[in-house]
Amino acid sequence: MHVRKLKIPQDIPSPKPASLLDRRFEAAQNLPNINEYRHFTKM
Repeated sequence: MHVRKLKIPQDIPSPKPASLLDRRFEAAQNLPNINEYRHFTKM
């Protein structure tokens, strides 16, 4: 599982929901299933 290579830009604050993809990515971080996380990040 190469989760390390997936870096999340936490330095940049998001004042508003930029896009669906962004929201999906954020939601994927909270998912307990690593497969779901990878699936979302692949998109």
